[in-house]
Amino acid sequence: MNQQNLKLSDADRLLVPSKRGTVNFLLLDEFSNFSFAGMAEALQVANEISDDKQIGWRVISVYGTPVRNSVGRKVSVDGDLGAVGHSDLVVIFGGKNLLTCRDKRFETWLRRQSRLGVRFAGIWAGAHVLANAGLLAGMCATAHWSVLASLDECHPEITVQRNIFLRDRDTITCAGGAAALDLMLSIIAEHFGADISQKVAAELVYASGRSHIDEQPVAPFYCTSLRSEKVVKAIEIMSNCLDRPISPSAVASRIGISTRQLERLFQKSVGDTPKKFLMEMRLQKARTLLLQTELSVLEVALSCGFESPSHFAKVYKRKFGVSPHMDRKTVA
Repeated sequence: MNQQNLKLSDADRLLVPSKRGTVNFLLLDEFSNFSFAGMAEALQVANEISDDKQIGWRVISVYGTPVRNSVGRKVSVDGDLGAVGHSDLVVIFGGKNLLTCRDKRFETWLRRQSRLGVRFAGIWAGAHVLANAGLLAGMCATAHWSVLASLDECHPEITVQRNIFLRDRDTITCAGGAAALDLMLSIIAEHFGADISQKVAAELVYASGRSHIDEQPVAPFYCTSLRSEKVVKAIEIMSNCLDRPISPSAVASRIGISTRQLERLFQKSVGDTPKKFLMEMRLQKARTLLLQTELSVLEVALSCGFESPSHFAKVYKRKFGVSPHMDRKTVA
């Protein structure tokens, strides 16, 4: 993953639709309810406290039918894809299950609408949807940390970054969760002005105000309780080398400490050695790819730095209790 930050110019101010345009919140199965609610609530508050420059918005689904959210409830919508106009912005809330995000007819519609001038934003796994349609080729993009590895592995034509949201050309991608609210506050500031954006944040008791240059935590499922900055940095280095495992001595050298000191810090912070911790990260990535993508077991093994398929199968089963092939069959 390329970790450079994308710089914005005046030409990148593309989030807000024209006066005739509408923001369409497009919900896909198992979409993040928190992401959608945060964006919709912020936009509604902005419209209520602003005297002019109202932004119209509606909620749609691919076929106009109710959609199940991340907490298992069905959400009614205002219409289907036919409601989208040529000057609109479509915000796609991708589902957590990447395999349910594939729809050839929908992808064809996305490409056609892109040619007609419709702009898109992908939230959570929305970047996968846009990438599957070929709309992110040659761009920088982000997604929720849980699906970043899949995006990076399945779409080498994209420069994957960990920013909370990114704008590149006429497309936006966002990690979702609280980052979706940050994105909407950015939209509001751009359209209504910074004062209105600040008032909306205050109304929602939200004081973060992060921008596109902020990044998601590195491997947050590992780092939530860490106190050592050196361990966090080491994990960041490891996470960027999962396809070509790096030795503890090389990691220690890159952060300016001895291998022995690195081992002591890891033992104190996570209760394990750097070598075992790196294996854990590789196996977690492997399982993510098996469950979220259509990559073969061999392709998954190689992408996680396992040159021997038999060794991969052995350590995988020891960790998860089933073989990689059995996990793949379960998904199928």
